[in-house]
Amino acid sequence: MAIALFASFGLAFASPVRAEEVAISSGILVERQVMENGNSRAEWVAAETVVPGDTLKLVFDYQNQNNVALTNFIITCVVPPSVKVRAIDPGQLVSVDGGKTFDLLDRLTVVGPDGQTRSASLEDITNLRWIIAQIDIGAKGSVHYLGTVN
Repeated sequence: MAIALFASFGLAFASPVRAEEVAISSGILVERQVMENGNSRAEWVAAETVVPGDTLKLVFDYQNQNNVALTNFIITCVVPPSVKVRAIDPGQLVSVDGGKTFDLLDRLTVVGPDGQTRSASLEDITNLRWIIAQIDIGAKGSVHYLGTVN
């Protein structure tokens, strides 16, 4: 079953700048196996349709269009319900409660179906947050995470 994918990430920004001062774009790439000279290799391509089990790279590009450097610029995104987080960077801030609180994954807990509290895992992540220490005037950058289609 193919799934149509829409780039609707529920982005939020928490910095004292106007939206037009930072250009943000998002995209979804899917990992595909490509044959080249008889050898198969993985390649990231723009996702048009995906199927359960596909590995995705959800990318957020930014550029400072302000006339001053920005500090502690925050990008927060909602993990789409059809995607499970597959990998995050060490130090990545995450939420397992719909974005109410953020911390490192190994510091978070959830209540399981049995009513018992357990350590949170990648499957529990509902939101991700990046804090970009500084974005110089005109500077560009990118953040991303890997996910798997349910």
